[in-house]
Amino acid sequence: MIRPARVAWGLPVVAFSALVIAVVNGSRVNSLGLTEWDSEQTVSLASVIWASSVTSVSLVGAVIAARHPRNPIGWIFCAVGTALPTGLAIQTYATLAQHTAAPQLPVPLIWVGAQIVFPAFTLVPLTLLLFPDGRPPSRRWRPLLWLALANAALGTIALGFMPGEFPGVVGVRNPYGIERARPVLQVIDGGIGFIVLGITLASAASIVPRIRRARGPERQQLHVLAVGVGVLVTMLALAMVSDAAGGPTAIFSLCLAVGILAIPVSIGVAITRYRLYDIDRLIGRTVSYAILSAILVLVYAAGVVVLQALLRPIAPDSGVAVAGSTLAVAMAFSPLRRRLQSAVDRRFARARYDAAQTIASFGSRLRDQIELEAVADELLDVARRTMQPAHASVWVRPPG
Repeated sequence: MIRPARVAWGLPVVAFSALVIAVVNGSRVNSLGLTEWDSEQTVSLASVIWASSVTSVSLVGAVIAARHPRNPIGWIFCAVGTALPTGLAIQTYATLAQHTAAPQLPVPLIWVGAQIVFPAFTLVPLTLLLFPDGRPPSRRWRPLLWLALANAALGTIALGFMPGEFPGVVGVRNPYGIERARPVLQVIDGGIGFIVLGITLASAASIVPRIRRARGPERQQLHVLAVGVGVLVTMLALAMVSDAAGGPTAIFSLCLAVGILAIPVSIGVAITRYRLYDIDRLIGRTVSYAILSAILVLVYAAGVVVLQALLRPIAPDSGVAVAGSTLAVAMAFSPLRRRLQSAVDRRFARARYDAAQTIASFGSRLRDQIELEAVADELLDVARRTMQPAHASVWVRPPG
């Protein structure tokens, strides 16, 4: 009997092997001028980054599925991370075989390669619905689960019987295409995207009832997911800034890939509960440094503009303004970081902040305290307020 863990760890091996095949075949296909990549003779760096990030999702899925084989979230991630590179490998080889002397692939295999990606990706929103234990929040959410499965099946049928060339395969027509059904299939194909969007929003909304009743580990799991969403939003913002500034396509793809990969990684960390109770500290540090970075960027930009305006009559060169702004940012970093961290700790780690304040206050009073009994009483009081033990006592060794 094959163990689920072996299957789970075997899928990333298949995924990355297929990715290598897809890159090699795609490079050869591109050299024939059959596709439009950013570069002329090789597969674009942006496309490799994107495919690699999606393939890495299979690793996250393997970790989850190996530890929690009954949780469907791990298997969904495995399917997504394996389907894309496998489909790309089949599609690029099928295109290459049509224009070279390479052996032809069977048409049914090409059909599978062209359709395998869609059903896997339509199931991704269900990870939010099933987070973190693999079950919907209540029975009222089960129709959404069946709707997502029906949408995946319907979309696969629509794409599988659409007449014309296979998606992603140049020069190979779909022999299973039904010309008379084209209008209906096009309507289905057009509506699938809206249904997936609706399922995604509804799945995200299912987190709300979990937040309301979350306690203990589940609450920490939701905090981990919140970190992933924060990284996603940040990376999407950086991708938009890079695109608006006319930056390289690879930078845009890298930001987008990291942002999208943040959600599976955060879900994987939450489900496996790896360093789960350190997440509050991570959130505090992330928030404080994000705010600090934004403030320093604004200070730097404003300093450059202001100093350029003031120093233009004396020093037309902008180097003085840049140096002055850099110096101001460097001087403001440490004190500003301390103040921000203190404010964030009061909000996100109140218990730890109060404990630190209590210990600091006790340390300052201890320097002026000379009575042993008073020190013992204060020490017990500090231990009870910070550690909250079931029982605490102080043993003092007798003199001599």
